[in-house]
Amino acid sequence: MLVLGPNDAYDGDAGGLEFHRDAAAGTHLLVGDETAVPAIWGICERLPQNARGLVCVETADAADVVDLPRPPGLEVSWVRSAPVRGELQTEVVRRWLADHPELTHGGGPGATTIFFDGADDAYWETTQEQDPRFSVWIAGESSVVKSLRRVLVNEFEVPKSAVAFMGYWREGRAEN
Repeated sequence: MLVLGPNDAYDGDAGGLEFHRDAAAGTHLLVGDETAVPAIWGICERLPQNARGLVCVETADAADVVDLPRPPGLEVSWVRSAPVRGELQTEVVRRWLADHPELTHGGGPGATTIFFDGADDAYWETTQEQDPRFSVWIAGESSVVKSLRRVLVNEFEVPKSAVAFMGYWREGRAEN
């Protein structure tokens, strides 16, 4: 079996960082669809009570909405994936970033590790550094993740050292 992807529990070069443990008391932006809820739940459970930020989850079905365990400073926004996947979620993220200019337009690009599976629309990018003040974790459908990456990195100039992007499934494509 071959497993690709960073693992910050590994006691060596993990190949990149997904969630920034050292930034746990900082500000967080956690974004995903219903497939990312278990990972978002796990991250939220590990955050200290003084952590703050936004969790934005997209789902097609209101039955998927759950009460995430979280510190009081972490806002949660559930949005619908219809009519266009990622559209409402991107609006929420843009609005939140605009309200937090102290987290954007700062720092250099940072070093990242990018993994492709041979398809143009697959995307997995993790940082090799850590930004102790801001941690962004985005996972879900690949085209939505790539679109959110453009918003964060290009539009808001969020340093790459703050971000992990994981587009691990593709709309309309069966995965092997």
